[in-house]
Amino acid sequence: MKKNTEVNFFVIDRQKRFFSTLVSKLVHKMAIIVNPFFKNNILVASYATNDRTCQLYQVAKKVIKNHKISRVIAHNLPPFYVATALALKNDLKLQIDVEDYHIADPVYFNSKYELENRKRIMNYAFRNADVITYASEGIGLECEKNFQINPEAKTTTVINSFFSNEFLKPEVKEKQPVRLVWFSQNINANRGLEQVFLAAKNHSTMEFHLIGKVHNDYLERMCPSDNVIFHNPMSQQDLHKFIGTMDIGIALEIKETSLNRDICLTNKILAYSQAGLYVLATDTFGQRRFLSNLDINFGTIIKSTLSEELNNLNEEFLNYDNRLLRWDNTKQFSYEVEGAHLGKLIIN
Repeated sequence: MKKNTEVNFFVIDRQKRFFSTLVSKLVHKMAIIVNPFFKNNILVASYATNDRTCQLYQVAKKVIKNHKISRVIAHNLPPFYVATALALKNDLKLQIDVEDYHIADPVYFNSKYELENRKRIMNYAFRNADVITYASEGIGLECEKNFQINPEAKTTTVINSFFSNEFLKPEVKEKQPVRLVWFSQNINANRGLEQVFLAAKNHSTMEFHLIGKVHNDYLERMCPSDNVIFHNPMSQQDLHKFIGTMDIGIALEIKETSLNRDICLTNKILAYSQAGLYVLATDTFGQRRFLSNLDINFGTIIKSTLSEELNNLNEEFLNYDNRLLRWDNTKQFSYEVEGAHLGKLIIN
């Protein structure tokens, strides 16, 4: 918000707006109760899916009434109904940015009806949008296969990459141990890290850097070796600078967790690539297609285990010339390039 002072931000502080927050939560609970009797009602489906929808609708309605608006954009499930309903009511253009394939998100409540509610909301938005963007090729393929999309809508994939200036040009380094890096918000179970701890024990001359909030009970079970080095969570700027000092980026996604994990592109694989690192990635649709669209020197899919992949690693891929080539070539999908695709869709 500080960087974009020319933009008007209307922030819904749910603690300060106590009464409207309470009303929105009550509407959410009531919608869940009546959901079985109004299974085909888009309003009930939307209010039952999220406790922010009612509150967002009221605020957005006032913004549209009091300002000259030409286009409404929504980028995750709760605003899809709000954006679509207000666009239709006010004869505005509608744009949908699909960050995740929401049908594949876990269901934590209203389990009997929630999945159908999500499908109904997404169909409602897709039928009326004039521009639809997908965060990965896999998400786009799933949406186009399963939803009724406006035949006149312009659609494209816009990778949620980073600006190229966030990654400094690699420097020539003195001989040092091969450094591998993995980052996330939490260092915990169900993230594939067991492979990292095993690989570290089998490759004692390499360094394995893990960035995130450590869950001590998990680490006690893993008994990490001395060459596993832990770092606290970092700001995006510091993270990207630190990644630039590494050699290999580890992108461990467990596709069995959900369809989303299989088809998405994470910040990890994008940041590793843009920093010029060689990428070792688990075999998901998103990561496999991403690496296949790049040169072989950018990385490889882990065929068996991380440890075995490191046994077969061609260290020529880690030399300075290849590192510099990767760093330079990934500018082709930096956000200044991806964002330009988005701008052209809207202007044209």
